[in-house]
Amino acid sequence: EKASEVYKEAVDVCIALSNSSDDSKSSDEYKQLAFYFSERNKSSVLLEALAGSDALKFAGIPQNLLDKEHDLSIDIANYINLKNNAETDSIRGVWESRLFNANRSYDSLIVVFETKYPKYYEMKYNNKPATVPEIQELLDKKTAMLSYFVLDSAVIVYVITKKGFEVYKTAKIDSFDTKIEKYRAVMQSNRTEDILRYGNLAFELYEQFFPSYLIKNKHFAKIENLIVLPDGIMASIPLETLFTEKYKTQWTGWENTAYFSEMPFLIKKYNISYSYSATLFKNTFPKEKQTDIELTNINDWIAFAPVFDDNNTNGTSAVSRKLLLDLEKEKNENAIVKRSYLQDGSYVSPLPGTLDEVNDIFELFDKSGKKSKYYIKSNASEETVKSGELEKYQILHFATHGFVNTEKPELSGILMAQDTSTSFESYEDMYGNIAQQNDGILYQSEIYNMQLNANLVVLSACETGLGKITSGEGVIGLTRALLYAGTKNIIVSLWQVSDESTSQLMINFYKNLLSDKNFGKVDTEFGEYLRQAKLKMISEGKYAHPFYWSPFILIGK
Repeated sequence: EKASEVYKEAVDVCIALSNSSDDSKSSDEYKQLAFYFSERNKSSVLLEALAGSDALKFAGIPQNLLDKEHDLSIDIANYINLKNNAETDSIRGVWESRLFNANRSYDSLIVVFETKYPKYYEMKYNNKPATVPEIQELLDKKTAMLSYFVLDSAVIVYVITKKGFEVYKTAKIDSFDTKIEKYRAVMQSNRTEDILRYGNLAFELYEQFFPSYLIKNKHFAKIENLIVLPDGIMASIPLETLFTEKYKTQWTGWENTAYFSEMPFLIKKYNISYSYSATLFKNTFPKEKQTDIELTNINDWIAFAPVFDDNNTNGTSAVSRKLLLDLEKEKNENAIVKRSYLQDGSYVSPLPGTLDEVNDIFELFDKSGKKSKYYIKSNASEETVKSGELEKYQILHFATHGFVNTEKPELSGILMAQDTSTSFESYEDMYGNIAQQNDGILYQSEIYNMQLNANLVVLSACETGLGKITSGEGVIGLTRALLYAGTKNIIVSLWQVSDESTSQLMINFYKNLLSDKNFGKVDTEFGEYLRQAKLKMISEGKYAHPFYWSPFILIGK
């Protein structure tokens, strides 16, 4: 967070120097230097962690030391969860002590890696930010990368296309953070006054993030795909919901579904995906075709849907109950069944739509001759997820409840089948074998210790794209853990989603995906398939309100 302030100053200085330079070459060099500092500020902690992970795999470290590192990582993640869920100070003290000792052991092991295995050290710390020419190599003529950098009084957008690079600095609108928070709120509201307010905010924010001189740029004229690198609170809203023009049609009530279908949403012009930084994008999607890791000997699709519709799975385990009660202090007064609503901490609200969802999607894969599988109800357990089976699949699908803990991101997670049949005298009894902790919640900190080969992970659940927003790091949530575990693309949600409409969106997405003759390739681009599923919902009217279709975004390509 301290470094973030330095980078903001550096970016401001570079742009000022670029604007004051009489020489076009020098001006361009200052623009590229500004981009360099912006990249240094984006997700540097995540990038260092990913670099360290890759270094462990490829630096020639003996297997017994790699196993030790993996075991310590699992212990650390579990101790963190146990400490945060402890019911008394004395129990918390026990786990804090064990966590301290595990961290010291881990640090000592890393010192051994860095001193005895120089290739590990080089790979971990020689992680240079992506340059503009490197990004241009990755883009085709129809794709642009928009990287945003929010200063105290201005918003900077770097526009990278195949042949061009521009930097725009626009004045920050009044109450910037407040308006984004309000915009996020009105998209989830069905109140008439919020519907009428939506259009004004949607166009005002569009002008902030897509200033007219950007749209008029000659290199931007034929662009169809946008890779957006948001900054800070920007990551909490889907930009595809913004209005590309003023829209004043009179609201006549909910029976007029065409009101939403006709809105000038940005998604009607562009296919939009998101990433945390240009460097991460470059490292995830290299220019060269990776034929050596082509996904030919791997299964296609695996899904988990606990459903929570019977006495065996709709109760909560002893460990889950306290956490879920803390997160669900406010009752949900909306009649829509959402994929994060837990009735009272003791019982989980059923998600009948998830059963139809995974059944229908499985049939699509089965008819296409693909290797697919799904687990439902009590079989959709945390133990199964951690068994190592997921390493054998290129698409992972979770249709369940999800939740975000913004204060303690490591306690964000997704709910798996609950086991209420076993009781424990104490936390110590339950966690006698620390490595086998399965409490019915797959926590963010546990996902970090999984090993995935997935080309896509779909979290068909609530708020899975959110988390704690940290200066310079962006959103720290489940998506980071999945990227670290090895997935390339992730579909996540930005708020509590409707069970019924989500099922429809997901089924249409997979229909589009399976129609692609190149399905199964490493470089499959998922953004357009998700966009077409959203446009179908908008055009049909019933779920045209942005609440239904817009929360799911693609992080990736």
